[in-house]
Amino acid sequence: MSWAPRIERWRSVVHDVAPDLPVELILGIIWHESRGDAGAIGKGSTKPAVIPSSSGPMKINHALGLMQVVPKNIAGWNAEFPKKIATWEQLTSSSVAGGRKQIMLGAEILRGAVAWVTNRYRVPEIAGNPNANLYRIALMVYAWGQGNMRPYLDQLQEEIGYISLQEIAARWPDLGAPKNHPVQFSNRVWKKAYSGGPPPSKPIKVIQPKKKSSRAGLGLLALAGLVWATTRR
Repeated sequence: MSWAPRIERWRSVVHDVAPDLPVELILGIIWHESRGDAGAIGKGSTKPAVIPSSSGPMKINHALGLMQVVPKNIAGWNAEFPKKIATWEQLTSSSVAGGRKQIMLGAEILRGAVAWVTNRYRVPEIAGNPNANLYRIALMVYAWGQGNMRPYLDQLQEEIGYISLQEIAARWPDLGAPKNHPVQFSNRVWKKAYSGGPPPSKPIKVIQPKKKSSRAGLGLLALAGLVWATTRR
């Protein structure tokens, strides 16, 4: 896939901070969420959280950065990884260093979505394409969160024994509308990233849940209750 220069400039950073995830998928999210604009501040408001800044704690109610991470997930990251704390200055910076931290956070959200879906559900291949269905649903979780997606995925699992994006789209075509639309999000990112070509072939590394967790109810990794607001941009 050939991206515009403002997206392509982040390829090496994605390779570095998220070697376990498909690079084109991360770049697709960057394209969708910020068009490669490091330090982007979302236009829509979302649930606020306090994040650190050089002038002291700031209460923020906008998604931030290349992958538009919401404040509650930023606060969750800071609680989980105090030695890698993300600040207002980093998340609103247009520098490569700022973009790196922004991608690091977004990649953690996607990684957690992939692991959560893998651990919780049966996800068959789509027409023999390994991992395509899994990543498509993980994109929906990235867009709308575990808490919002869980009832629909649980219903499918119970009724037909598996989950798939096709079934979700057929049953609930307007899921999350109008403020958020995980089916459209997944379709747009996937189409832009792969242009109808083959899905990622990377093997999935399942993240096993920790026995003890200090995620304070937010959780950036698998099974920890990832929460996304209904408007990120």
